[in-house]
Amino acid sequence: MRQGMADGESMMDKPKFSKICRAAIAGEERFSENTETGHAGRLLSCLGEKAEVDLARQYETWSRSDSEEFTQPAKDYRI
Repeated sequence: MRQGMADGESMMDKPKFSKICRAAIAGEERFSENTETGHAGRLLSCLGEKAEVDLARQYETWSRSDSEEFTQPAKDYRI
């Protein structure tokens, strides 16, 4: 867990999550970081409270509560 976060703290509120999901689905390049693992990758799609993320062709599904918008290309994605 990232330093400075309280247990159970949600990094991304629902409106922000919805906004970046809509942008990613519309074809805009958006990145997300998993606050539990520290991995980051390109956001592909969302369904409900889950996000599908591409980590250099390794795909993971993260919950909204474990996600934070990443504003620059992730190291994991660019390998």
